Amino acid sequence: MKGQRWAWPNTRVHLLQLRHGWCIGNGREMMGQLLRMLFGFFGSLVGQVPTGNTGGANVKAEQPMPVPTDLQGLLTPQVELRKRR
Repeated sequence: MKGQRWAWPNTRVHLLQLRHGWCIGNGREMMGQLLRMLFGFFGSLVGQVPTGNTGGANVKAEQPMPVPTDLQGLLTPQVELRKRR
């Protein structure tokens, strides 16, 4: 279950986080997001992204994180949901 498996939406979120970094004047966040936009896009294409990582510059890019229970259903493909029934 990887929310980052879709390259464009993953990159779009990092673009929004870059904009947030700009708005609050956080250079570390902006630099982190520029790198994550590049590497995250390609990582998503090849399936090399950590599950649940929030994508903020305050978290290591390769660090997996737990996915909140309320979001797990949104990230589980419908095929897997049918198998559970």
